Amino acid sequence: MKKSMLALTSLAMLLAISTADAADKCRRFSTKASFQIFPPEQCTESPFLLCSEATLHSGPLRGTYTYSVDDLSVGAGLTSLPESSLAVSGEFVLETHKGTVIGIKTAIFDVVSGQQITLYNLTSGPWTGTMFASGFFDPATSAGSRRDNLIWGEICRAD
Repeated sequence: MKKSMLALTSLAMLLAISTADAADKCRRFSTKASFQIFPPEQCTESPFLLCSEATLHSGPLRGTYTYSVDDLSVGAGLTSLPESSLAVSGEFVLETHKGTVIGIKTAIFDVVSGQQITLYNLTSGPWTGTMFASGFFDPATSAGSRRDNLIWGEICRAD
């Protein structure tokens, strides 16, 4: 009986430690972001000549990323959305104080109204996880201010 109790206690402690370790490795966060869409002549790596740069202003992923559109669909592929809506996807590279994070960014945005929603899948680097973004950009300047754009999600240290 003593051996079973000792084994159960040991198992419970191991589970508590591993659960605490996982909780310590992951965190939820939110930050404001600003971005700029590059002119086509500055975006030769995208077959659609569509690239951007964004700054995350605080939190564990504070830094700047570049993004190149590899895939694009007019009308976001949905007949219920206006033709001014685009669905785009491609790789982003985020430089943070903890290292380089690489992932896939998929977004739907309207080039007339400036509304956008984005999903980020962080696939390699010191952080993994998923982030979301919503906000607006100014179609006249191809820029979005930190006042109008929010990024949030849950990320985990990759170590």
